[in-house]
Amino acid sequence: MSDLGKYPIQDFTPFCKLKWHMIREIELGDHAALFYRTKEEQLDIVIPFIAIGLERNERCLYIAEDNTTAEICRRLEESGIDVLEAYKKGALSVVTKRDTYLRHGIFQPALMVRDLCAAVQSAVDD
Repeated sequence: MSDLGKYPIQDFTPFCKLKWHMIREIELGDHAALFYRTKEEQLDIVIPFIAIGLERNERCLYIAEDNTTAEICRRLEESGIDVLEAYKKGALSVVTKRDTYLRHGIFQPALMVRDLCAAVQSAVDD
């Protein structure tokens, strides 16, 4: 096992390795903001962020807006994640904006916060 967990270190550039180490430093209660110029820059952070969360046995939710759910799942599979197994265990949800913040017809911030709080509480209870 490499210093990037179960993912082969030789597959990553030095900058990507740095990003993985920075993501690993994020702890419960921390806040992080992602700024990117391209879809590739976005996914270079999102995919390791999810992979590390799954490795830590955390429940991971990705709301696909700029990307399709199929694209995110494909990229996760390419990075070594068993997406089907993660779904079966309830550890991973890759959903659309319609499944989340538009599920009540229109965006209703209070309902979105309520739904997210319920999802967090469910993860904590499990």
